[in-house]
This record gives sequence, C-alpha cells and structure tokens, in this order.
Amino acid sequence: MAYTTEEQDFQSFMSKLRQYLPLIIIAIAVGVGIYWGINWYKSHQSRQAQAEYQEYQQIMTVKNEGDGVNTRNDLLLNYIKNNPKKPLAALGILDQAKYLTEQGEYQKAYDLVAAIPSDNEFSPELVAITKAKLALQLGRGEEAIPELYKIKEGEWFVTARLLAGDIYFADGKYGLAYDEYQKAQDYLNKEIAQADANTTDVSTLQNQVLFVQSRINIAQSYIKNSETKVDPVPAPAENAESQK
Repeated sequence: MAYTTEEQDFQSFMSKLRQYLPLIIIAIAVGVGIYWGINWYKSHQSRQAQAEYQEYQQIMTVKNEGDGVNTRNDLLLNYIKNNPKKPLAALGILDQAKYLTEQGEYQKAYDLVAAIPSDNEFSPELVAITKAKLALQLGRGEEAIPELYKIKEGEWFVTARLLAGDIYFADGKYGLAYDEYQKAQDYLNKEIAQADANTTDVSTLQNQVLFVQSRINIAQSYIKNSETKVDPVPAPAENAESQK
C-alpha cells in the first residue's frame, strides 16, 4: 500500500503517540487545571474546606520516592473516598497521575484517575479526556469511547472528538475515525460562522479546521485503500487443499 507524505507523517505521529502522551496529559489535564482549581478552591470554600485543603497539602508533602509513591497513591485514594465530590480530591489525583505518567507507570496512573467519581465537582470532561488518553496508552482506548461520547458541544468537544478519532484510527477503524474527525470539523465551522470577530480569535479556529482536515484526508485515504485492497491469490497447493 503506497502512502503519501502526509499519511507517512500521520503514521509517525500515531506510532509516537505513547511517547508524547505524558506531555499531552501535563498540558491539558494538569498544567492549567491544577493552578485554576486550587486557587478557585481556596477562594470559595468554607472553613471545613480549608481543613480539607490542609489535609490535601499534607498528602502532597509525601515524597514521590521509593515507598512514598505508593503511600501518596493510597492517601489520595482514601482522600477522594472520603471527599468524593470535592474538586481538590480530583486535582490531587490528576497531579499524581502526571507524575506517574512521567515515570512510565501508566496503569497506576489510570487506576488513580478511574477512582474519580462521575459526580465529582471538578470538570468531568477533563477527567474523561485524561482517562481516555491513559487508556489509549495502555492499548485499551476503546474502553474510554463511551465517556468521550458524553462530552457535549462546548469547550472540550473538539478535543474529545479528535481523541475518539485517534483511538479508532489506532484500532484500524478508519470509517469511525473519519466520522469523529468530521464531527470536530463541523463544530469548528459552526463556531467560525457564529463568531464575533471582535471577541473571537477566528484565525485560531481556522487553523484548527485545517489541522482537522488533514486528519480527515488521511482517514479517507485509508478507507479508500482498504476498500480497494485485493486479497492475495492462494498458492496452488493451498487451492488444491481448499477444494478437498
């Protein structure tokens, strides 16, 4: 099967997805979320919440070295068990998942993130996306598809659709990947059509459309190649054997 330069680039991207995943998780799930979440928590919560914050701080002072890693993991799991809806409990887990991912401990990171209840008050979209990225890293991306489908139009919709598309693409389901990429592009085009040029960075949206279009083109190419692929003709001995 002959591939274009664009297809080869995307193949390279997919093959290195696991290598880049820690950086993706840091940038999307932790970098902004931790900073915003803690400051929001500190400025809006009651005295009881301040006590919970102090408990969180104590947990996070446990060094991520040797047995301290498992100790911190266990403390965080207990913390979210006792405070299932508290955003800070989810933030602590995401922060620890970042560290575990950097160390290549993807299963432990996944297990931590999976412990965040669906009714936790922190962004369920961000949690679902982080969990899906870890599932993809573990070769179980499709397990996360149902949660990605729950992400409706809004801030995280395009990210969720692209991630779902990449999961399907990695599993060789190019038609489903194409559908997800198309949903992302349709949403971006709608955003552009409704955008106020004075308050919206339209050029950024347009660049995102071009990025998604490259995904669509590649998925279409793979679909076409799979449809036109001809099975090899069996060797004579195989033909004779099959006719017995």
